Formats: sequence, C-alpha cells, structure tokens
Amino acid sequence: MIENKLTIKNRVIQYLNFKGVSKYQFYKETGLSNGMLDKPGAIGSDKCEIIYSQYPDINLEWFLSGKGEMLIDMVSDKDPLILRIIRITQEFPLDYKKFCEKIGRNYKNKGSFHNPFSMAEIAGIIKLFPQVDPVWIITGESKYPLSPNNGVALIVKNENELVSALQDKIGKLNLNIEHMSNIIKSKNIELDGKALLIDSNNKLINDLINRNESIKDDTNESV
Repeated sequence: MIENKLTIKNRVIQYLNFKGVSKYQFYKETGLSNGMLDKPGAIGSDKCEIIYSQYPDINLEWFLSGKGEMLIDMVSDKDPLILRIIRITQEFPLDYKKFCEKIGRNYKNKGSFHNPFSMAEIAGIIKLFPQVDPVWIITGESKYPLSPNNGVALIVKNENELVSALQDKIGKLNLNIEHMSNIIKSKNIELDGKALLIDSNNKLINDLINRNESIKDDTNESV
C-alpha cells in the first residue's frame, strides 16, 4: 500500500491534474470559492464532503489519509503494469490527455489508464520519464529505491558513478582552462611583438627628428 504524505489540498490538486480538470471547472462544479485550493490552511470536513460527492471515483482512504491508490477502480485493478504507470503520473503530475499525446496513445479510443498499453506506448513512457528505472516499469523489480510518495523506482547514480562523472567534468574544465591560457599567451606574445615594433618605430622617428635638427643647426652655422 502506497502512502502519500501530501495534504488533502495537495491531493485534490493531484487528482484534478490526473483527470484533466481545471481549477476553474472544479470551483464551478463544487460551488467552492475561487482560489480555495491556493490559500493556506486545511480543508474542512464540510468541503471534503462536497468534493467527494462531486467526484465519487476518488478512493476515500487516499483522499483523507494519502494511503492506497487515488481512484476506486485502481484498488481493484489486477494489472500491475498499469498500476506502475499510474504511479509514475502521480509522481510527475500529468493529466491523462497530455500523457496520451506525449506517448502516442489514442486518447479517444483509450479513454482511461485501464485500457492495455502497447509496446510502442510503453517505449514512449520510458522515453518520457528518463528518471524512472525502465526495468521497474516493465517488471516491477529495481535495484533503485522507491520514492516515498508514490513508490516509483527513480534512477539514482551510485557514489562511484558520481565521482567518475565529477572527475570527467573536472578534466574537461581543466582542458578548457589550458586552452584559454594558451590563447592568452599567444595574445600576449602578439601584443609584445606589437609593442617592440612601436618602440622601434618611435626610435626611428626620434632619430629622424634629431638628424633633421642637426642638419638645421649645421645650415644656420654655415650661413
């Protein structure tokens, strides 16, 4: 049994996202005040009764405590693959219609999670959620720990993989630093060469000026 540690208000939002119901539609259908879900504070028992009466497919135990599955039909569902897929969409909130669009599933012909998933659709799910262990999606077995809220096997790199990745990044950074250093050195050499050329030109100009002054002085003395 999965225990969800979100608040009732969070679970209502999760349910609405899952069903593709907008907040505007929710307020209209329940008659509850606009913005109620976004305001701080708990939902009173009277509001819970209104919500539950409007959306009777909610599993009451999940609604009140976060335990078990979101929908009543999920509780009796016998296909563990479908249950795992549903848990993924709870872990990464995505309404069913958008979910179908992203995995190439025909929303009109398969209007519920409980229609069987094709291999192509499962491949689409694996591609859509790269952070989820694909082995767990298909078999239910995983070397990775399950998430605390929805029991989804999320890929976590072990310490050696993290160290290796970090060393690789450091190596690439060092190469970039070395490359930039070489560019700076080449620019400095180029600047030094230009400075020497300028000094040489200045010296030549000064020599010409001095020589011109000397010629003027010799001319004045001869006159």
